[in-house]
Amino acid sequence: MSRLVPKLRFKEFSGEWEEKKLGDVFIGKKGQGLSKKDVVKNGKNKCILYGELYTRYSEVIKEVYSHTHSSAGVKSKLGDLLIPCSTTTTAIDLANVTALEECDVLIGGDINILRFKKYGNSVFFSYYINFVKKLELSKYGQGGTIVHLYYNHFKEIELCFPSPKEQQKIANTLSTLDNLIEAQNQQINHLKQHKKGLMQQLFVSNEVGV
Repeated sequence: MSRLVPKLRFKEFSGEWEEKKLGDVFIGKKGQGLSKKDVVKNGKNKCILYGELYTRYSEVIKEVYSHTHSSAGVKSKLGDLLIPCSTTTTAIDLANVTALEECDVLIGGDINILRFKKYGNSVFFSYYINFVKKLELSKYGQGGTIVHLYYNHFKEIELCFPSPKEQQKIANTLSTLDNLIEAQNQQINHLKQHKKGLMQQLFVSNEVGV
């Protein structure tokens, strides 16, 4: 049996990683209520809808975009992990884990909530499950036209993880890289818009709308 240690490691850490079933690390909950019609621009409560896990958020939610006046839904706790419950596409789309580092955000229906039983770094586990366990997680999806994925389906998945301090170090490193990627993408988008503006002025066209 191979030792539970990564190939690359920060020098201040040693020893094997711990191995536990997902259900021993997290309890499972479900969001409830809330739909698109409940979302308003200046709502008093922040909220996350099922579809936004596909369209607006990646591994880590840095800013919650939607608001509602409704009080329906389950309130988040710091460090919750969110996973969609269903899709009309493929199971691999369901295996999409997002860390929420904010309390009291209303979590809408059709969202799995993984909540730590004791402690842990949700950003670490989001990166880890998305990269290492995504395919395995997707295999627990059930259904044909609509594929469903629930906590009781996948709670037996084995997870490997280090001490909280090492989790934090890994999470910080990957988050820093993501921030650099995001800044670079913003610069690329800015340059694309600049190029488009130049082309509109440099070329002559009799086409309407060009």
